[in-house]
Amino acid sequence: SLWLFRWGLKIPWSHGCGKAAYPPSTKVVNGEEARPHSWPWQISLQVGSGNYFSHTCGGTLISPSWVMTAGHCISRSSSSYRVVLGEHDRDVNEGTEQVRTAAKIITHSGWNPSCVACGNDISLIKLSQPAVLNDNVKTACIPDSGAILPHNYPCYVTGWGRLYTNGPLPGKLQQAQLPVIDHQHCTAGDWWGSTVKDSMVCAGGAEKAGCNGDSGGPLNCQRSDGLWFVHGVTSFVSSYGCNTYKKPTVWTRVSAFRNWIDNVSVFTQVSSHHLLSPKPFYSSLPHQPHHHPAPLAPHPQKIEFKILIDSKSYHRWSGFQFLCPTSPPFGIPFVLLPPFKARLKTLLFDGAFDHPHTSLPSPHPDPNPLLGSKSLTVQHVGTSDQCEWLCINLILLYSFS
Repeated sequence: SLWLFRWGLKIPWSHGCGKAAYPPSTKVVNGEEARPHSWPWQISLQVGSGNYFSHTCGGTLISPSWVMTAGHCISRSSSSYRVVLGEHDRDVNEGTEQVRTAAKIITHSGWNPSCVACGNDISLIKLSQPAVLNDNVKTACIPDSGAILPHNYPCYVTGWGRLYTNGPLPGKLQQAQLPVIDHQHCTAGDWWGSTVKDSMVCAGGAEKAGCNGDSGGPLNCQRSDGLWFVHGVTSFVSSYGCNTYKKPTVWTRVSAFRNWIDNVSVFTQVSSHHLLSPKPFYSSLPHQPHHHPAPLAPHPQKIEFKILIDSKSYHRWSGFQFLCPTSPPFGIPFVLLPPFKARLKTLLFDGAFDHPHTSLPSPHPDPNPLLGSKSLTVQHVGTSDQCEWLCINLILLYSFS
């Protein structure tokens, strides 16, 4: 049986990720208190109401507006959670903390709370306001899709989890070095066997392991160039205890969900100083990924982003390009990428966010076959002198012959 934790490549769109102003101590192998703010992407996910909140899980800041944590850490509405950044000692107000409420929480659609071994234990939290990046609060890098660490690669688990089974929750952030256990070893019969899936990564299995409270927190692994990448989201340990031999801590493998993260978050860097985040979108269409276009820049600027391509069905999603004009009235061109031959089956608009003066045409099917690119225009009728937060959810569903 399993216990869920409950107590709690350089990314092109994450400028300066994986760099700690206060380098962590990596010489001590056994668990120890972390050097203050040496893991500046570590966050404390807290649950509560009113003025009382308590630590329930860890998490990772992967952009100024987005936090990555475990799916099993989320059991309530977003209004029940807050994120504390820049934290080291939870018992002391150190003056470095930044507190953000959760604007939205998106849990992977494949996560099943009654089947932790089924995988997909990952959630993304959109912060109510972007984090202010400084020496105490920074973003982590995350690996490219499919990246796999070799056996015995040294990584670090961090969190405010229990120091041992049924032990106390520490006030100060802890760290421990854990070697990665490759999939072949971790799925051996006397290890985890078939419980561990390809979308998971194992580390530890000796005297050190993540314990209750580290859920959702990062598995930190340093690349040869010194950048820190978060390769795992802490998921579960054996019900026999945190430090069970040949039962290493199991993480959600981040590289297995990189495409999902990109599609949910669509981080678009429009300048060296700004990262604009999109609005989440939900639809009743079957087999539809969560898609949310990026907000338009306040000055003319083309923004490109991608939508998940589902090659297993007869429908595909295409990326778009946005161009924000200088002044109203204006149209917003959507250009399908790449050119293809297809028939437009469904065109849906979900409204414009954060702008009171936007009108959209009614959804309509287009019976005409398409060859090459197709441009569509949504007419803005407001009188604003900029379109900084004009964000339109446009869905184009095509069937391919």
